[in-house]
Amino acid sequence: FDLARVQPGSQYGAMLTMERRGFVDAIVTQNYDNLFRKSGFPVEKLFEVHGNIMREHCPDCGREYERTFPVEQEDNDDGDH
Repeated sequence: FDLARVQPGSQYGAMLTMERRGFVDAIVTQNYDNLFRKSGFPVEKLFEVHGNIMREHCPDCGREYERTFPVEQEDNDDGDH
């Protein structure tokens, strides 16, 4: 399935509402699917333990970029991805 097209469900909206009302200081998540960011949850309060498959980091300038499209992997000669 196309993860770039998946939208956050009601549980993400509930967490955002609780954050806005002062009940949530931060979220530590193992999810890497970008749904917390899509929900509008403040990125400065979001800690993505395993990263985020829709984010790119430039090692030269340090900026982060968010893709809106998936990146396909190709097999290399030895069968690894």
